[in-house]
Amino acid sequence: MTSSSKLNYFIDKFKFDKHRNIRKKIYKLISEDQKTFDYGNGYFYQSCEKIGISGLRNTKLRVESLDLSEFTSNKNILDIGTNTGFLLFQIDNNFHRCDGIDWNPTLINVANEVKNYLNINNIFFQKGDFLKHNFDNNYDLVLSLANHTTYDGGIKDYKEYFKKILKLLKKDGFLILESHHPSIENEYKFNEIFNLLKVNFNLVNKIKYKFFNYADDNRTVLFLKKKL
Repeated sequence: MTSSSKLNYFIDKFKFDKHRNIRKKIYKLISEDQKTFDYGNGYFYQSCEKIGISGLRNTKLRVESLDLSEFTSNKNILDIGTNTGFLLFQIDNNFHRCDGIDWNPTLINVANEVKNYLNINNIFFQKGDFLKHNFDNNYDLVLSLANHTTYDGGIKDYKEYFKKILKLLKKDGFLILESHHPSIENEYKFNEIFNLLKVNFNLVNKIKYKFFNYADDNRTVLFLKKKL
């Protein structure tokens, strides 16, 4: 466990609020799975402010910076590489339906535990390989948040990855694409991806995180609309 993850763990351990039991329950799930690529280096990758979970990445600031709660209203949404689903819980529950997929069964188990605890009935989590999974729905909005290539080897070919996203998006659908951290994916590499996507998408907006949080800082996010 890294120093940042250790700090998050100890901060949450000494919180005595109404969410203490669910935090203990889901931490037990991830701590029992020693082989998982949880991206959190032993604790949680995403924060979940609704139950007092600290994470390497600040979910609340990401949601606010992207104005996601405005953008998701009445939409059918797909979150690829949902991890523990914490970002979906932080969005105002104003969407019609949201599907979150991740290959890691432990993280999906955590997501479902929190979903049940928060009594949410319009988010559905699926353990699976995005490139191989047969989806029953098409989507108004796809969230691809630092998932177009993954160090666990789940996504290797981003060209096939984006080809599948294009098929899953409805007419006039939107893709929100977040870069990896600049230490992993520099601006030149991310622009290569954008140049590939310009054939089928129009750029609607572009932002850069300035959160003073290492795991988030200086990542780029593109808002892309599918061309007719």
